[in-house]
Amino acid sequence: MQLSPLQLKQYWVTSLGFAPCEHFDPESDLDLKFDSIKNHVNIRYVEEPVCCWQVDLSLAHEPGEEENAPYRYQIQVAGFFTVDEGIPEEKVKNIVKVNGASLLFGIAREQLRAALSSGPYPSVLLPSVSFRDLVEE
Repeated sequence: MQLSPLQLKQYWVTSLGFAPCEHFDPESDLDLKFDSIKNHVNIRYVEEPVCCWQVDLSLAHEPGEEENAPYRYQIQVAGFFTVDEGIPEEKVKNIVKVNGASLLFGIAREQLRAALSSGPYPSVLLPSVSFRDLVEE
């Protein structure tokens, strides 16, 4: 096994909220439109207190009346990453953006699953996603 050139040093959930959807019908099949989940990724290089990359990931889902979804939710996760010095400088930003967002998404998915499991309806498990579209040419 080999270490990844991108290392997650610290993360935290900066915001988490959810509420049951009033229009949810537990007797009907779930109709989750995961393509309506809004997401935003922001990265920046931070020099103090240590040199590293900060990645912020936001997810939000506000189901419409036509969607039989049990919850509306929002979550924001922030993480600090370091990149191996052997990575070419022109590749660093894409590695941080794509892989950093992917790592934080897994954290957000689990935090949401755990939080929603304490609600009145079944929890929701977000599907695996790709952040390849964030690659800058």
